[in-house]
Amino acid sequence: MQIGELNKIVTLYTVTTTTLDSGQKNEVFTEGLTLFAKYMPKGSEIYQAGQKVALLDDVFVIHNVITDLDKRMRLLYNGNAYDIKAIIPIEDDFYLEIMAETRDNSNPILT
Repeated sequence: MQIGELNKIVTLYTVTTTTLDSGQKNEVFTEGLTLFAKYMPKGSEIYQAGQKVALLDDVFVIHNVITDLDKRMRLLYNGNAYDIKAIIPIEDDFYLEIMAETRDNSNPILT
């Protein structure tokens, strides 16, 4: 991979979990690092309960500069929020491949 292929801007959101007075856990997402990535759409379709459902799983490749990247974080690209499903080091750990699943974008980051 050439570094010039990282030509899309993505933003990572970190999560902080707090406990409310009621005892309920509350996750708050905070805008974190904005960086360049390679975007590779990998959408597919499956049948669920007899109906065709689109799965919008995509892959992002970033330069491996983040030491605390984990699957609880969220990724924002082109106005769409993604849940991170897997993080795979590639090319001798020089890059990270992020497997991500599109979220319901009615409130993309906060919910």
